Amino acid sequence: MTPRDRLVAALRNAVDVPWIDAAWIGGAEAFGRLDEWSDLDLQLLCDPARADDGFALVERQLEGLGGIEAVWEPPAGADYRQRFYRVAGFPEWCMLDLCIMVLGRLDPWMDPERHGTPTVWFDRVGAIRPQRDEGLDERLAARRRQMVDRAELIGHLPAKSLARGQVLEAVDTYHRMLLVPLMELLRARHCPRRQDYGMRYARLDLPADVVDRLERLALPSAETLPAFIEEARAWIRELS
Repeated sequence: MTPRDRLVAALRNAVDVPWIDAAWIGGAEAFGRLDEWSDLDLQLLCDPARADDGFALVERQLEGLGGIEAVWEPPAGADYRQRFYRVAGFPEWCMLDLCIMVLGRLDPWMDPERHGTPTVWFDRVGAIRPQRDEGLDERLAARRRQMVDRAELIGHLPAKSLARGQVLEAVDTYHRMLLVPLMELLRARHCPRRQDYGMRYARLDLPADVVDRLERLALPSAETLPAFIEEARAWIRELS
């Protein structure tokens, strides 16, 4: 049994309690891309007032597997709360990514092109209905306009930092102000409904020659950075 399978075995029946309305798996499994490095992306649906109970229920199971070695909870959003867990005795990469979702705010997370087709453990309320997010294209178009305008106006800042001898600042602004919008524009062309996925899944979503070029641009030296800045700016303009 793989470490991930052990997590599934420990949690599958434990979360099947009356006050949890649905449980399902997303992530790599939802895209049929499980491999030896996959972690476990578990989503639970319950009353937001019982979110802490949901975390506690899962944490008791993890303690039984060997104990929680590390945990991180990002700031909560309107759609869900989330915690990441590393379990003692498990490989570091075999994390549990647990999201406790809010009924009525699931629709954006049910778009199969963006989030795959979930593996449903149970669904008492008929909430897990994969469907296209119809408002997404408009939202992403607005993001593109903002990115193009921003890159054109402040895309010179990496070169300015470099001219001042601020190499670290130049590399940082180069990545944030040029490579990030460049990737988003490339995604808009090649996988438009995953435009905002950043550098994740680049090899899966973009043509190999595009990724090869991006990888070269992503690793500048102080000597190559000036030329890379100009190449990235030109590529952004070409895509705009």
